[in-house]
Amino acid sequence: FGSTSAVTVGSLRVEHLVNPLGVDNPRPLFAWTLEDETMTLRGLQQSAFRLTVSSSAPTNTSSATAHSPVWDSDWVASPLTYGVRYDGPALQSGAVYSWSVSVSSTALGKGNAVTITKPSQPATFSMGILSRDDWTAKFIGMKQVDGVTGPAPWFRKAFVTPTQKPTQTEPPTATAPAAATPLQPALLYVACV
Repeated sequence: FGSTSAVTVGSLRVEHLVNPLGVDNPRPLFAWTLEDETMTLRGLQQSAFRLTVSSSAPTNTSSATAHSPVWDSDWVASPLTYGVRYDGPALQSGAVYSWSVSVSSTALGKGNAVTITKPSQPATFSMGILSRDDWTAKFIGMKQVDGVTGPAPWFRKAFVTPTQKPTQTEPPTATAPAAATPLQPALLYVACV
C-alpha cells in the first residue's frame, strides 16, 4: 500500500475560514480534512483527533512565551472533522493563536487495515473584540460644532509603530491591527521605512 506520508491533514479552518482575523465567537469551531495524495487507500476514515491551541504572543515579547500552550483536547475518539468546538480557557480579545490537529485514521491498503497517525501543519486565527470593556480605540472625525459633526472626507495620521531590537533569532517586525467602519469607502496606506 502507499506510504503513510501520502495521507495529509489539511484545509484547516476556524469558523469556516482559513487563518481568519477577528473571530467573534468565544468558543470557535474548528474543521480539517484528510487527504490521500496517492489515491491508493480505500476507506480512509479518522478514528481520533487531538487538537492543540497555543498563544502567538506579539513579537515584542520574549521568545519563551511566544507559543504558550492554551488548550490541548487530548485524544478524542471521533470521526468528526468539522464543527469541533473549542473547549479550553477563555480566549482573549485581540489575541493571536496558532493551532494544529493530529489525527489517527484507518484505511485499507492492499487488503490490510492500517492505522496512520499524522499531525497537521499549524494554522492561525485572531480573536476580535469579545466584550465592550475590551474596546480601547478612539473614534476619529471632525470635532463637533454646536452638537453637529461635519463631514470628514480626508483623515491623515502619521505614526510610528514600536518595534523590537533585532536579535540573532528574531528579525525586527511590527504589527498593528487596523479596524475601520467608515460611512464612506476608505483606503488605508501603510508605508514601511
